[in-house]
Amino acid sequence: MFYYFARGIARFVFHLFYKIEYIGKDNIPEGGGYIVAANHRSLADPVFIGLAFRERLYYMAKKELFVFPLKYLFRALGAFPVDRGAGDTGALTVAEDIVREKKILGIFPQGKRAKNNEPLKPKSGVAVIAKVTKADILPVNISFSGRLHFRSRVCVSFGTLIPYADLGIDEEHIATVKNASRLIMDRINELDPMQR
Repeated sequence: MFYYFARGIARFVFHLFYKIEYIGKDNIPEGGGYIVAANHRSLADPVFIGLAFRERLYYMAKKELFVFPLKYLFRALGAFPVDRGAGDTGALTVAEDIVREKKILGIFPQGKRAKNNEPLKPKSGVAVIAKVTKADILPVNISFSGRLHFRSRVCVSFGTLIPYADLGIDEEHIATVKNASRLIMDRINELDPMQR
């Protein structure tokens, strides 16, 4: 209940502060059980993406954000903590359970914000979760010029769903997980309107 109330407020505030354009919203599948994978430009990214969905999204967020009293707000909004530098198996289990429960998992494959949109190598987390859950991937690109500021023009582009089978993950070869991570990141970057 709180999530939808907070989202309503966020919708009003974000459309007041930013000029948000959504491209390819018809590529968003009905229901859940898949992973939304996006580039990471700002702390506002989960909100920019979440406002395009009817369903609730669940996100990994760095554990440093979960301090009193903000941790209660983040959890109410669907975020859960991850220790980015420690191979957090607990967070991976939570993420896998979200997908298995036919909910929508949001993840930023780069693992941190690329503040100037510089290319960052993807971490393997999104491909590992896909491997375990056999989940499809919805690539999303968030684009804006320079730093985010009042009335910034923000473009959120949704690509076509990447079926799990197209990731080319072989259960026996770990290298295919890294290849799948790069494929996902390439599909995200291809959606950047500034790269077209």
